[in-house]
Amino acid sequence: MKKNYSNALNNINEISDESILNNNARGRIVDTETNEELLLDVVTTSQLVKVERDELGNEYKEYIVDSFMVSEETSQENEPMVGILNSYVDGKNEWDNSYSVYGRSSFTIRERLVNTKPHYYLTRVEGSWSIQDSQIRISNQRIRYGQEGFVSGGYRDRLVGSSNIIGTTFGFNLTASSWSTKAVQIDNLYTIGMYMYCRVTNSSTGRSWDFHLDNWRGDSRL
Repeated sequence: MKKNYSNALNNINEISDESILNNNARGRIVDTETNEELLLDVVTTSQLVKVERDELGNEYKEYIVDSFMVSEETSQENEPMVGILNSYVDGKNEWDNSYSVYGRSSFTIRERLVNTKPHYYLTRVEGSWSIQDSQIRISNQRIRYGQEGFVSGGYRDRLVGSSNIIGTTFGFNLTASSWSTKAVQIDNLYTIGMYMYCRVTNSSTGRSWDFHLDNWRGDSRL
């Protein structure tokens, strides 16, 4: 994880068309008691992990897109920690770094050329929430993922999935037959990616915060 995080901080990307990485990646923390919302940065890196050809000679490339939620106040060069917002005093946020949370979102996309134009579809989603103190409890984990845009048949198509997550780490492949036939044209990509959510509670005080990590690419989200 640390290598990918370093690559994200340095904006290292291997995907052939970086326009697919634009906008709609952001993080949010919401205090459930005060409803105060804090917007966080998200840093992203992409890595080429596979190149293969089918029996007709068509080339396929597979990329992993990793995003990390970061905070200017608490994130470090080698660790994407996000401290829990402890209080808001005299117009300034006070952080408690001892109760840090790590948020990582990752999805895998496959690229294939149709009439020389790149088309993309999701093949896998994964992610994790990591805590640094036994007093912190994570609950209500869930994800949403999908893609939307014009496919090679010339019509707009939308695929969406969602799941409740048990534990702090997840990862699963998407059914190839239903997603690969809906590969979205890069010129008409509305969105592709995923969203993660969890509630973080300090068991000693009872205070809780909602963590949101958007990792969408394109002009909208599902």
